[in-house]
Order: sequence, then C-alpha cells, then structure tokens
Amino acid sequence: MTQATEQQVANFGKAMFERLVQELNATPDDSFAHMAEIRNLAGDVTGFAHVYTSDRVRRLAHLSIDIMPGMRYFNIFACPRDDLDAPRFLHEGMLSTRGSQISTDIFHSVDMESSVKDILAKTAGLTEIYDEAKASGINFVPSRWAHMRIFCSPHFLCAFGADGSELPRIAEFSDRYLTEWLQLVVAARPVAAAEAEQRRQRRIHMSNMMVELDPDRHMVVQVYGEATVQAIEEACMY
Repeated sequence: MTQATEQQVANFGKAMFERLVQELNATPDDSFAHMAEIRNLAGDVTGFAHVYTSDRVRRLAHLSIDIMPGMRYFNIFACPRDDLDAPRFLHEGMLSTRGSQISTDIFHSVDMESSVKDILAKTAGLTEIYDEAKASGINFVPSRWAHMRIFCSPHFLCAFGADGSELPRIAEFSDRYLTEWLQLVVAARPVAAAEAEQRRQRRIHMSNMMVELDPDRHMVVQVYGEATVQAIEEACMY
C-alpha cells in the first residue's frame, strides 16, 4: 500500500469543486458566509464549508473538516432546483494518510422502481463509467450501511481502503461522473408544481434519514458539538 500524503488528503476534491463553481457560474450564498471557518469544541479552526448557488442549482457546497489528526471528512454536494428534472450529486469520503473511503453517486428525487426505464436511459453514460471503474482493480464495494444502500443509485461507487496511488484514478472516475451529471442538469426539463413539491419532500426525507441513521454522527458531535454539526448538515446536506 502506498500511503497518501498530507497534501493529497488536504487537496482532494478541491479541483472538482472549482470546476463546479466555474461551469455552473455559481456565486457565494451569503446566508452561509459564517461557515467559512468551522471551529471544534476547543476553539480551533479545523474546517470550512463553502456554499454557492446558481440559476439551476439551489445548493452547491464543499465541506472539509478534521475528525482527528490525520483524518479528514470531505463532502461535495450539488442540489438542483426542485422544479427541475435532475438528480443531486454527492462526492464524499473519509480521507487519511493510511487509507481512505471515497464515494460518488447521484441521488434521484423520484421513485426509482417506477422510473427505472427513464433513469437508465438518461444515465447510460454513467453505466459505462461504472463498469470501467468496477473492472479497474480498485476496491469498489457496496456501502456497509443499510440505509445508504437503500438510498444509493445503481451507479453508486464506493472505494474502500483506497491508498495514495489510487486517489488520482478515483478522482478521474468521479470527475467523469460529474461531467455526466452536469449534462443532466443542463438538459433538465421544468416539472409541474405538484411534482416539484414531491421532489422537495423526497429530498428532505432522504436527508433527514441520512442524519438520523448515520452511525458515525456522534463522533463528529464529540469534536464539534451538536450546534455546529446541525449547521454543517443544513449547509451541506439539504
């Protein structure tokens, strides 16, 4: 195993978020300006959340926080407007110099079983990337958490125990997912008010369940406190 460097850990995901901001012509969301510096319970600045918005994306967020020395949690979340027929994008993981877990997925705000033909037709490009990633030799596995397996899409990619030599290849697959997602957002059709409300309710329910069922949340609360963790969740999950 080739250990990741501290620079790899610190910078992973940065280029993706910069690309998102540029291609979406996104601007900072001033209502989350207070999240630019995140302090732990000891009062040290050990993280940030940068939140943007654009004409077709209601929330674009990049979170980075230190859980313990040498271990960092990051989250890049992009959520289109509820009145557009487009999924959400999520790229997140726990990074450390000793091995990392990184996942990339798109979350559909519609019932996947009843919409399977439409979803598979729209995401044919993702299927090709997914198959290539699974054949790459990188340890892409299902989530170990049942609630995540329920919510994830058929294209969920999760690299478990990734070492430093694998991070560039994982980033490449994730960036190609992002390209496909951006095309879906650009092509997204408006939906009627009733469907937009259903999408909004489904999105909020999924986020609520991810927060409630997250078995590692207590670890973050121990470092940052409940109030700060709730602020992070509002900025980067909803």
